[in-house]
Amino acid sequence: MKKVTNVPTDRMLKRTKLIRKAIEEYARLGIAMTVSRRDRFYRCVDQTSGRETKALVYTLQDCTKWGMPGVLMAQLDKRHEKINDPDTNYVFVFQGAVDEFYIVPSSVVAESVTKSHAEYNEKHGKDPDHDNLYIRKFFITR
Repeated sequence: MKKVTNVPTDRMLKRTKLIRKAIEEYARLGIAMTVSRRDRFYRCVDQTSGRETKALVYTLQDCTKWGMPGVLMAQLDKRHEKINDPDTNYVFVFQGAVDEFYIVPSSVVAESVTKSHAEYNEKHGKDPDHDNLYIRKFFITR
């Protein structure tokens, strides 16, 4: 019988650290953000207006190694094409020598991942096997 422990994995610890950085960045902007998620979203409240919003937090990868210097990429999935809510923002975090934060409205992300996936299919031909993949990529140019 396999023993179950409550010891956090390295991935869990890195994710917690990332969320704490996002919370700190939001606080700098005057927005309180919850530490835990509910229904996949972090709850946020603008401390000045009292407006409630939601946030999704993702890491960014440097695309230099793929021949795209100055470009950062987040790997999302198919469901992000449909998240188009004026009260939902994405917090993209690039952890480099200096952490970089990008807060992007969900409508921009939804449009971008839909368009880039369509362009990929147009360029490479629509492969029925590929179209079933859920991977979508969101790019940010520095």
